[in-house]
Amino acid sequence: MTAQPHEDTPRTVANLLALIAASRGTLAAVVEPLSEAELSAPGPEGWAVKDHLAHLAVWQRSLIALLEGKNRHAAMGLPGEKEAISGDELNARLYQLHRDRPGAEVLAFSHDTHARLLAVLGRLSDQDLMMPYSHFQPDDPPYNAQPVLGWIAGNTFGHEAEHLTWIEQVLAAP
Repeated sequence: MTAQPHEDTPRTVANLLALIAASRGTLAAVVEPLSEAELSAPGPEGWAVKDHLAHLAVWQRSLIALLEGKNRHAAMGLPGEKEAISGDELNARLYQLHRDRPGAEVLAFSHDTHARLLAVLGRLSDQDLMMPYSHFQPDDPPYNAQPVLGWIAGNTFGHEAEHLTWIEQVLAAP
């Protein structure tokens, strides 16, 4: 996921981490009390709560790889993929990779990934947030001058808010 940083997106690591913590707390309040059956029941669109959590975790793994200068698709479990596929196709492939995982396993995967991401973000400086994408991914042409902060926002609090809406729809479905 990519995103332009909005004018209200924090420009310091400390403020960014606080926003991420608040977002994660909101998500956790909804998903942590759920039973295996509630995590695994498919919603109206076919995705269960655990599928949304796996999706978020995989994209956060991609963000970790971005910030560490590693192959993002490999980090997502799709090492042979090319950037040319659409986001919808990429998400469909990621869904297929994780759809059979039990909810408890997906929760652990989500917690582990989030902890790893926080460690990586904690090593960044405020100036790093405005560095271009290509500073972190120099081997991913063409050159991309957009600040990496957009990818951080788009794969943390922004992405979680989007999926929280869908998770709530899954939980509200009969």
